[in-house]
Amino acid sequence: MVGAFWVYAPDQIEIHPLSRFAPSEEQGKDLVYVHVECKDGDDFACRGTGVLTVSLFSKNDSHINTKVVDLGDAIVNYDYFDAVTRTYQVIFDDIRDDCDVVTAHATYDGIGERTMQSKSHTIKNYR
Repeated sequence: MVGAFWVYAPDQIEIHPLSRFAPSEEQGKDLVYVHVECKDGDDFACRGTGVLTVSLFSKNDSHINTKVVDLGDAIVNYDYFDAVTRTYQVIFDDIRDDCDVVTAHATYDGIGERTMQSKSHTIKNYR
């Protein structure tokens, strides 16, 4: 049985410090890479099969964008999971060039499990 009784299922999530701004090929825009790490009960990085929701906010707390990722879809899970960092990498491509700080927040809804929330994480643009 997978879910709350599976010992290696996500027990907590957090926005990983590898999250960052990156230049885009499109003039006047930046990308934001948000790395979300799921950890099991032993505090090891793991994969999840629920729904991951990642939101970005500007420094005045106005909503920039939200992305919903269905990790229950094996292909989507594979595409978003970065094997090197053992995090889910969610890319936002609609960031204005004059936006120098964003705050990321993530939630994870596991199948038959409680909803988990990350702490908010500030990401600065060091260009």
